[in-house]
Amino acid sequence: MSRQHDAPTRRQSPTADRPSGPTRRGFVTAVGAGAVALGGLTVSGSAAAQEATPRLVFTYDDGYVEDYTQTFAVHRQLDAPACAAVPSANVGRSEKFLSQSQLTEMAEAGWEVMSHGVAHEALGQVTLTERVSADDTKLYTDSTVLSRTPHEVEVFAGDTRATGTLTGDGEDGSYLQLESALGTSFESGASVRFTEDVVRDTLSKSKQSLSDRGFDVDSMVLPYGRYDERALSLIQEYYDSVANVQRGGLNSTAAIRPYRLSRAYFDEDRMSESELTSFMDRVVSRKSLGLLGGHSRNPALTGERIKLAIELAQERDIEIVTMRTALQEIGVVESTATPTSTSTSPATGTRTPTTTPTSSTDSDTSFVGGFVDWLFSLLN
Repeated sequence: MSRQHDAPTRRQSPTADRPSGPTRRGFVTAVGAGAVALGGLTVSGSAAAQEATPRLVFTYDDGYVEDYTQTFAVHRQLDAPACAAVPSANVGRSEKFLSQSQLTEMAEAGWEVMSHGVAHEALGQVTLTERVSADDTKLYTDSTVLSRTPHEVEVFAGDTRATGTLTGDGEDGSYLQLESALGTSFESGASVRFTEDVVRDTLSKSKQSLSDRGFDVDSMVLPYGRYDERALSLIQEYYDSVANVQRGGLNSTAAIRPYRLSRAYFDEDRMSESELTSFMDRVVSRKSLGLLGGHSRNPALTGERIKLAIELAQERDIEIVTMRTALQEIGVVESTATPTSTSTSPATGTRTPTTTPTSSTDSDTSFVGGFVDWLFSLLN
């Protein structure tokens, strides 16, 4: 059975008693059996991981019932685990979504349950496309994705900030509708996002709800793939990794970046069979951690496509694992084995992240982040 445990709280760093380090976010490049730290966020694989076993993690988003009726059936047939990224409010919501019993059966068979928000909230920013006057209640933006889960938002440009309550979008879907005017003017180009309290509430409640249902939740998949530096900083207080920050799907195990992992969609619309084969070959040749994602409800992600991907990996002796297992084996998090009631379930335990969360400004990635992303694209 999935293990019940205490309610989740913000993560406590194992180095909390040490003097604080640099406030700017950094990264680690592993060198031999050690690592060279460049900044406040230090994450490196273990020496054993640097000998590099090619690994592959499958993640399926949104918690639709097809995760069980189609995808789980194929994975179980081929004895390959995977991860279900589930908005916590979707569990048992209707027949379209996974029920409690279905998700429990998947977890007991070796699947990992990951957070995907409470109601699939976008954790990143959208941009104003028109000027907003102090008495306006309409925000014209490049996307109305925030309106799908209305909450309190903040509009900001430089040091100027204002908050308002989002109630939905316009009839034509071209703007965000506020409950009342902001009382502050903003020019086109200003940013709009949920307030920090909303983001924290989403991260905490998703983890809490899934925990209450009996699931260990360590990692997250970003809804819509949207994020900003503030969101990534806050996520580190609750989770061990984020699966879909970068694109491409190949992650260096010698210098793993658990909060900027790269994932690729492998449905037939976005990856041909030859591209999928090439992807598997690169996982092996580079001894990478490969991450593949999809939506089981997508007609282009058929059972045959899933079967093909698993078989291509197995033919190349790629170790198919869950995210938790991958991070444990690479040495990013520690694990204390806990006995389970069935021999087919993976051991679970307490993960101790090797990172120290630090605060982040909105401009943290203006140079350093861009340089890091470029460097890691060369590694992958």
